[in-house]
Amino acid sequence: MATHYDICKVGLAEATNGEWSIEKFTVPKPENASLPQRLAMLKHELTGRPVFPGEYTRLCYGSEIVMSDTPAEIEDHRAFLNVLEITGGRVLVNGLGLGMAIKGALAIGASHVDVVEIDPKLIALVAPSYDDARVRIHEGDALSFKWEPNTAWDVVWHDIWPTICDDNLPEMKRL
Repeated sequence: MATHYDICKVGLAEATNGEWSIEKFTVPKPENASLPQRLAMLKHELTGRPVFPGEYTRLCYGSEIVMSDTPAEIEDHRAFLNVLEITGGRVLVNGLGLGMAIKGALAIGASHVDVVEIDPKLIALVAPSYDDARVRIHEGDALSFKWEPNTAWDVVWHDIWPTICDDNLPEMKRL
């Protein structure tokens, strides 16, 4: 049986569009890692989010890493995927990223996936990888996007904040 990691790991090719880039990276085995790499591995392990040796994909905006398809980041999607496995049906995802939520939703059997993404350059970079009749990517702001009356979803996933903190609570409540 496929795990959430198996179904969400993206296979996007390296590419850039403006400030956005999709990059491949390798996490070496600890014995092959440089001192800075070992320190970064230790930091992630101490925070409960270890990054295991392997090949991964990351999304960057300029020099900032926005997300990656490491097991720890895919684990962040577990609640969304667990609910989707129970409910199935229509899905709304706010925030495109690497498309991990789309990939997982389609693998689990979602009948339709709407995605709202504010940045047209990110859409141009990532959306072609999700050419599926069940997927519709909308350019817009998740906080103000206007839907047709009676539009509804069975599961909604909001992934629009670069960091999760109390400062985001008003927007979270609004969504």
